Amino acid sequence: MLSEEPNELKFSSVGAAINDLFIQIDDFNSHFKTAKAENHPFFGELDYEYWQKFHVKHFTHHFKQFHLL
Repeated sequence: MLSEEPNELKFSSVGAAINDLFIQIDDFNSHFKTAKAENHPFFGELDYEYWQKFHVKHFTHHFKQFHLL
């Protein structure tokens, strides 16, 4: 599923990307105020708690990948 070339940058700066991340986190939390679960393409249906666990692992992976941890 991964291409050999990285995707084009979506944001013009790290600050803009971080700002969008905060918006996405707010949207995630708002979504789960009414949703009991949401489908993940690889792991299947996950509830709020499991999505949080997945995000911690995913973020940690990328933070290490880019030497941010």
